[in-house]
Amino acid sequence: DYEIEVRSDSQLTIRQLTGEMKCNDPKLQNKRDLILDYIQNNLTNKVHFVWRPRNSTPELTIANYVAQDLIGVARH
Repeated sequence: DYEIEVRSDSQLTIRQLTGEMKCNDPKLQNKRDLILDYIQNNLTNKVHFVWRPRNSTPELTIANYVAQDLIGVARH
């Protein structure tokens, strides 16, 4: 088996997924619970949620540009 690393530039998202912070928004709680339930019930691999600063890796730079393009804001 291999381990899965989920990276995000959102500290809040990572902390909510790892349980370090409470998720107060009911819609976000539901999404978080769906993610965690899916992992628990469908994956045998260990999943790590990891925060990385925006643009700290080539993959995050690309993901950041894609997200900015999709929401229609200037790249920064």
